Amino acid sequence: MARQLLVTNIGMSWVTADPAGTVTAVTANGGQDMIGLSNGEALVPESISGFTTSPSQVDVPDYTTLTVGKIPGPLTIDDTSMEYYYDDTTNDIFDYMQARWAADENGWILVWRGAQVAAATMPCDVWPAQIQSIDTKFTGNTEADKWVLNVALGVPDRNILIT
Repeated sequence: MARQLLVTNIGMSWVTADPAGTVTAVTANGGQDMIGLSNGEALVPESISGFTTSPSQVDVPDYTTLTVGKIPGPLTIDDTSMEYYYDDTTNDIFDYMQARWAADENGWILVWRGAQVAAATMPCDVWPAQIQSIDTKFTGNTEADKWVLNVALGVPDRNILIT
């Protein structure tokens, strides 16, 4: 099955050294690509889910009336995964993924906007992350088979300008 290169205005890489609130273009571009083209392997996710937070609200009863108000509650980070199509090329995506990531590995996912290659002044989100699993998703019907990278995310540093 042939693959096409993803055309996107974001870049995403995995780094194992804590960027500590400062992200340079060298750090971002020197990480392991999670989207785009890396070492001849097209990393074209069929879908990316997560990388978002969900707000909640807490009931605040007023015991002098029948009205129950709300106050902001905790933010939760949504389940995050990336699905890549299975392929039968010489550079199999599953081999590529397993060579770079392992279950329980800790690191940071850098996500920047504006281009696939990071450059100065681009805003970048830094997500502390742990790889949960690299799984297969076979349906047996007309849907293409996929490899799934499941990631647990921590609280991100948002809009860090790349220097």
